[in-house]
Amino acid sequence: MRETKIECVKAFLRTVDGLMNPLMYERDSIIQSIANDDKWYTCVLKEKRGARNIWTLKAEIHVVEVYGEKFIRTDGNKMKADNLGELPSL
Repeated sequence: MRETKIECVKAFLRTVDGLMNPLMYERDSIIQSIANDDKWYTCVLKEKRGARNIWTLKAEIHVVEVYGEKFIRTDGNKMKADNLGELPSL
């Protein structure tokens, strides 16, 4: 199997008002953040309400280590590849 790594993801800050301020994060930053007990989730656009987007949280992102290498995944599979489900490419 070919090793697949995600370079970066667009992520939103989760606030009491919803998901705000989308920023780009490199995968190593996400891995370090999860190691520091931060929680990361995938989300998908549920609907648009005028100028406002309504998002739905999907799966929690975990770090999986395979032969000493770390990968970000939403499933528990110990495969040498990042996998965030059906998210679109950036």
